[in-house]
Amino acid sequence: MKKLLVLVLASVFVIAFGFPKDFAMVEKKIMYAELIANLRLTDEQTEKMVNVLEDFIKDRERLMKEFAELGEDYIKALLKDENAQDLKKELESVRKKIMDLQRDTMEELKEILTVAQYEKIQKFLMERAKRMISKFEVRLPQNIRERFRERVEKMKESKKIPPRPGGKEILMKVLTDPDFLEILKMKLEE
Repeated sequence: MKKLLVLVLASVFVIAFGFPKDFAMVEKKIMYAELIANLRLTDEQTEKMVNVLEDFIKDRERLMKEFAELGEDYIKALLKDENAQDLKKELESVRKKIMDLQRDTMEELKEILTVAQYEKIQKFLMERAKRMISKFEVRLPQNIRERFRERVEKMKESKKIPPRPGGKEILMKVLTDPDFLEILKMKLEE
C-alpha cells in the first residue's frame, strides 16, 4: 500500500510539474519571445526574417540529410577497408556548403536588422549567457569551482581545448533555431 501511495504521488508530481525537457523547451521559447519583443521588429522585417529562416531550415535539412547519408557510406567504406578518400572529400564539401549557408543566412539577417537591433540581440544573448553561468556556478561548491577553473586554465595554456564559441556562433544558433522561427510567425499572426 505504501509503495502504491509513493507511486501515485510521484506520478502526480511528474504530471503537475512536467518533464525537464518540456520545461527547457518552454524556457527557450520564452527567451525567443522576449528577444523578439525587445527588438521591436516591423511587420516587414518580421516577414523577411521568416522567409529567410524558412529557406535556411529547408536547405539545411536537405544538406544535413545528404551529410548523414554520405557519413554512413564513409563509415561502411572504412569498415570494409575500402578507399574512402572520395567520400571524405564529398563529406567535406557538404560540410562547407552547410557553413556557407549559415554564413550567407547570417548576412541576410544582418541586412534585415538595423545596427541597433543587431547589437540588442548580441547584448541580450551575452546577458543571458552570464546569467546561466552564474546559476551554474552557484550550484557548485567553492572547492569544485576553483578546481574547475584551474583545470580550464591549464587546458587553455596547453591549447588542448578549442576557444569558446564567440558571439557570432551563438547568434547564428539562436537565429536559425526552428523555435525562433515559430515565435516570429506568431508575431506575424497578431
